[in-house]
Amino acid sequence: MNEKLMESIADIAYHFGERSYFSGDSRADTITIIHLAKEFEAQEFDWEKDDYITEIKNFTYSKIDELLAGNHLN
Repeated sequence: MNEKLMESIADIAYHFGERSYFSGDSRADTITIIHLAKEFEAQEFDWEKDDYITEIKNFTYSKIDELLAGNHLN
């Protein structure tokens, strides 16, 4: 795994904790976090203009809202 992906995994996991998100299945949540990090890394950003911390926080919060609404992330 590359360092950039590991950083995204750590940041997304942090925001899951910040929002107190837990599905009840830690294994499933870990898999979801890894999937989301890969999805985030696949997006195109202009890092000269876009702020990484803001973008990953907004991305993660949006995905948590989808999870809470019962939407599947695939």
